[in-house]
Amino acid sequence: MRRVAILFLVLLILCTSCKTDKEKYLNECALVEKSYQFCEYKYAVEVEKKNEDLCKEEKYKVNCYKAISKIKKDSQICNRLVSDQRFDCIKEMALYFNNTNYCDEIPLGYRYGSLDYEYAMNFKADCYIDYALKTGDISYCEKVDVGDSIFNCYDKFARLKQDPSICENIKTTETYSKGWCYSNMAQFLNDITLCEKAEKTKPFCYYYFATKNKDIGLCNNIDEDSEFRELCFEKIKPKT
Repeated sequence: MRRVAILFLVLLILCTSCKTDKEKYLNECALVEKSYQFCEYKYAVEVEKKNEDLCKEEKYKVNCYKAISKIKKDSQICNRLVSDQRFDCIKEMALYFNNTNYCDEIPLGYRYGSLDYEYAMNFKADCYIDYALKTGDISYCEKVDVGDSIFNCYDKFARLKQDPSICENIKTTETYSKGWCYSNMAQFLNDITLCEKAEKTKPFCYYYFATKNKDIGLCNNIDEDSEFRELCFEKIKPKT
């Protein structure tokens, strides 16, 4: 009986030690990764030698595959996810490892949401844009010239750096121009002087500030042939 009790105490101490080792691993990992859940997957793979089959539970599946793809440095694991989840998984690997080679694995032609959505973006372009914003390297805005990707990249970069001059990098297309960027920056920085650089979007830029500040005098800055001029006066004029 005494031997059984001693054996039980030894096993209890060993089990407590194992638990402590795991907790220590998870706590140290979480300080680096900023995600306790990620570290639990990392422990399962690196210490317990489990594989991606542990991702079967539906509600955790996406985060699980994303985590294990990073742990194993294997973007093929992302292919177990569907469409946008798969490409988002690969993009996260590019950002995690600071390696745009992963961006190149994403095919062209896939877009967020509806094709009619104004700011729909190609996943490959989105990968380069997020990489550019993360690293602060604006040259990556030119890597994938698809649709409005370059505009979106420079527009986001201008906001990140709070620097309207970045808008000058944008070439005019049928859809966008640097004027849109300046108009966006005018609103973002609350700087009405930037409306003068807003080109074709200048009427809307002044309309925005006039209606926001309820300053009917600003309506006079809108060209007479613009529909925004009449709208501006109509919106702000005193009610009788």
